[in-house]
Amino acid sequence: MNELATLAARNNALWCDAVCRADGRPGEFRDDLWLNRHGTPRFYPDAVTLTGHPGLADVVASLVGTDPGRGWAVKDSFAAIDLSPLGFQPLFDAQWLFLEPPAAGSVPEEVAVVENARDLTAWSHAWSGPGASPEPCPFGTALLSDPDIVFASFRQDRSIVAGGILNRGGGAVGLSNLFAPADRIDAVWRGMAALAARRFPGLPLVGYEREAEREAATRNGFVPVGDLRIWHRPGG
Repeated sequence: MNELATLAARNNALWCDAVCRADGRPGEFRDDLWLNRHGTPRFYPDAVTLTGHPGLADVVASLVGTDPGRGWAVKDSFAAIDLSPLGFQPLFDAQWLFLEPPAAGSVPEEVAVVENARDLTAWSHAWSGPGASPEPCPFGTALLSDPDIVFASFRQDRSIVAGGILNRGGGAVGLSNLFAPADRIDAVWRGMAALAARRFPGLPLVGYEREAEREAATRNGFVPVGDLRIWHRPGG
């Protein structure tokens, strides 16, 4: 199980790095973690641990020391380090999820791949939901030209009602940012798995979710393979 959590953590770090690069603020990989010294887009961490080594708390301390006045977030991929002495607080806990390579199947007709800036804007508005913050979308249009990344939308009467993101990297396909109304959540999980099988055949799916979202994933074949924790240190 730890090997599967490691697989999921690396895939997720690669996704975080892709988002940051598209935003013009690339990160860097070390043996034990991915980190970003430049600040990251909204909702994205400044570091993702790739092992459970307890000494990573010292690495985080050094990173925070480069700019102690701003806010920091760390994805502790194995819930293995204590960052509270550095002023961090747990933001939430979640679990890594794993699905064996899904069998090829038909992708629902209402699924469309986002291919241009206009559709990415529409996708982002649907993902954010009504009444969302007016802050900029964290997803740069450069992501659309990456062959390892797919933004998928599920449409109804020409409007986007659900969607998700696939990213291939590290020997797996990450499934993230899935959103759907409650009565369609299972269909969207299955549809995203079918799309992954078509676009990236032969690779397992990984991701992480909390509570109700995790229950939807497990109903559709995913299994929990490890705990993670998101830590946050407020700015100022």
